[in-house]
Amino acid sequence: MHAAPPELPPPAAPTPSGKPGINLGAALSFPFSDPAWPQACLMVGLALLLPVVGPLLHLGWQRRVFQRVRAGQPGLPPFDLMDDLSQGISPLLAVLNAVGPLLIAVFVVLLPGMLLMSFSTSGDGLHTIGLLFTVFGYLLAFGGSLLIWPLLPELLRRGFRGESLPLLRPGPSFAAMKAGGGDAVLAIFGLFVAQTVGGLGVALCWVGIFLTMPLGLAIGAHVLAQWDARVEALLGAGAGAPR
Repeated sequence: MHAAPPELPPPAAPTPSGKPGINLGAALSFPFSDPAWPQACLMVGLALLLPVVGPLLHLGWQRRVFQRVRAGQPGLPPFDLMDDLSQGISPLLAVLNAVGPLLIAVFVVLLPGMLLMSFSTSGDGLHTIGLLFTVFGYLLAFGGSLLIWPLLPELLRRGFRGESLPLLRPGPSFAAMKAGGGDAVLAIFGLFVAQTVGGLGVALCWVGIFLTMPLGLAIGAHVLAQWDARVEALLGAGAGAPR
């Protein structure tokens, strides 16, 4: 028997311009349209204190925000431990499609380098080789992150739509990015802005991250919902969903 396909959020309402598109102003103001946003964000932010499952909970909550925006529903969803855990699995796996191999590659290069540097003295051959491995590992991590960043909107969008292995079928994502043009670039930039907002709490005060991190997640979810509506408008309903 074949498993039933994942439920997809319904099409989004048009943006103020009348067509689906990327409106960064709408994404930035969206969390604050909910009068109870501080309470909702604080509960999600406290999930940072949970080891291992914290990122899974955050992705699950962000997916539920994405679904609300796509359904045209106002406000932020309340934190739900079990629902957020289950909802976070497919987007986490989707992101690990790209991040996982990079982390393994960086680990394989960095670990020998650091071991060689730790068990050798400065100036000898082994120490120099270890230093080269370590520098190459950091360069690999930096270069890889630059390559992965443009893929994040599509990895998350398809993960939020229920796909766990989007890189095994990259065609829909390449088609979406090619057809989206400037909106694809705006989606990438929008996620960057969302992550910047999420990190403001660290710059201002460490406690502040419990509010700013969920705000960044909500802003990013709104950007991704707009991007998903744009992809549907360009490529048809269900674009990017599993066959």
